[in-house]
Amino acid sequence: MGIDLSRLEDAEQWTCSNALWGYVLESAEKGGWKPEGTIKLNEETESEDVNWDSSDYSTQAGQQVTDTDSKNMAEALENFLEQNQPTDIEERIIKSFLEWVRYDDNGEHYYPGYEIY
Repeated sequence: MGIDLSRLEDAEQWTCSNALWGYVLESAEKGGWKPEGTIKLNEETESEDVNWDSSDYSTQAGQQVTDTDSKNMAEALENFLEQNQPTDIEERIIKSFLEWVRYDDNGEHYYPGYEIY
């Protein structure tokens, strides 16, 4: 089983194993990321689910990560790469996520946020 992400801007998908997603989250925090929290919308009312645990970045429940949180996470992962210089799969998974999470709009980087499902 893996983690599936869908970019909010264009629904482009990115997938990795649960273990590697945990590594990405941990690496982002080590790089200075302070998670803002996820948002889960109530499917019936399309309003924010007040019972949702916003610290949940791993349950595949359709929760969303905001554009600001997405950008902060990417910047922290860049810091982590510079400071720790991981190799092999760890380096590849972080770089793959960074390539996916950034939406290139005519040379401008944009971080549209994503959904975890």
